[in-house]
Amino acid sequence: MADNEEMQGKEEEVQQEVVQELEPEVVAVRDAATLVGDGDGDADADGARELRQKRRELEGQVKSAKAELVRLQCQLRDFSSKHFRQMEHLRFLINNRLHAKAEDPADSERERATPATAAATTAATAATTTASAKQSLSSQKGEDTNEHADWKEAIKPIGYLKSCFKRKNGTPRQANLCPDSAAYLQVTAFSNSDHALEGLAHFSHVWLVFYFHLNDNISVKAKIRPPKLDGVRVGVMSTRSPHRPNPIGLSLVELAKVQGDTLFFNGIDLVDGTPILDVKPYIPFYDAPPSPPTIAPWVHDARLRELPVVFTDRAQADIAALVDAGQLQFFSSADTFKQAVLAILRADPRSSYRREKCREQTYAFTLDATDIIVKFEDDVAHVLQVKAFRPKKEKTAGHLSQEAAEVVVVAQEQQSEEAPSDAACGGDHDDDDEATEAG
Repeated sequence: MADNEEMQGKEEEVQQEVVQELEPEVVAVRDAATLVGDGDGDADADGARELRQKRRELEGQVKSAKAELVRLQCQLRDFSSKHFRQMEHLRFLINNRLHAKAEDPADSERERATPATAAATTAATAATTTASAKQSLSSQKGEDTNEHADWKEAIKPIGYLKSCFKRKNGTPRQANLCPDSAAYLQVTAFSNSDHALEGLAHFSHVWLVFYFHLNDNISVKAKIRPPKLDGVRVGVMSTRSPHRPNPIGLSLVELAKVQGDTLFFNGIDLVDGTPILDVKPYIPFYDAPPSPPTIAPWVHDARLRELPVVFTDRAQADIAALVDAGQLQFFSSADTFKQAVLAILRADPRSSYRREKCREQTYAFTLDATDIIVKFEDDVAHVLQVKAFRPKKEKTAGHLSQEAAEVVVVAQEQQSEEAPSDAACGGDHDDDDEATEAG
């Protein structure tokens, strides 16, 4: 806001300088015109015409200067509005990053309290910033403050999703690609949130409106490369890429149950910690189109391509041991966990970058409380090992823990005879062109 006040001060200085510079000439012309008008008729007609011409020229310059001042005022308001929107976006990203770092998965009570605290902090920051912006904008002459009312003041998360997908790596690109995936949402938007959820249990599916909180890019591209098109670019609006002008997503998921103020979902495609903006019931005769819909051919072709998946004996033993030890939060049996892994790998979760640059390397992703090590060979996904995952406090989305890195080393040693140069392709490759749907 200090920048806005400085720009307004400069604008007033320019206006005063223009007036001071032109005022003597305007006064001189007016005096001369008065003398000509009050003369005895002997004044030279040519001189009078010259004075009138000069007066018209000066008046034209004054009009041009006023028009330039109006243009500068409009430009100043435009810059102020853009600056305000960018600062709001940065504040939202920072609050979500702080919220993600503050989480402690080992403490369930803290997990439930953190979303409410983060939501309150975000709302307070947005309210303070919006009030300052409105005060600055209302000081401009003739300004309608209602036109600049910030919509983010009225939009805030109703809760933060707790998902079996801890990172973007391995998260399905679309909902229901992995029917056994699970998540839950504690609604914190009301003091009596359980009342707001009454009647929702009668619906089998709901729409989740959410914010792509892991997107840290402010600018977006008009054309992107969807992962299944092998480098071909299409318009961003013809895809479901998270990198959009307004990073808002929509997922249709199964509602497993409603328990108090908490909703439980299946067939999820969102990362842990995703801010949920709204929940709406799915109604087929309203939401489904009356006639058979048409889709782009590349979407249909990509859906038909599935990879075979093979579990090694060691991987199956690892899964059984983890289930027996009760280390899985979202899966109650080894079969449901394996079905989830199968669904994820059949759809080939690798990005175009990984398929091109990491073709011979080991792939790792996190599901529930496990690190899963996979080797892709001849379009077949081999699950090599599944090991318990303990997140670090400073871990960021897309990067493996130290323990996972050790697992990769073990997997490389086991595969050294077949592929001596294997190395873990750990971490997400943040490519703005990649059209992934992970929240």
